[in-house]
Amino acid sequence: LGVQIGRAWMRKHSGVAALIAATAAVTGTNAKEVRAALQQGQSLAQYAQAHGKTADDILKKANRQNIPNTNH
Repeated sequence: LGVQIGRAWMRKHSGVAALIAATAAVTGTNAKEVRAALQQGQSLAQYAQAHGKTADDILKKANRQNIPNTNH
């Protein structure tokens, strides 16, 4: 049931899931590690910085993948 709930949440929040995926790709980690950091209170920017990258790197990757809501 937990997996089903997680998948439903990801479909509903596909932009968030895509940003997590972009963060993982940019930092050379995986989505599970990014989600764990978020649950521990880190922002995506902080996670990126801890891996030698920036929030701009994440946004550039997200924009290349046409992820919605990243062109602010």
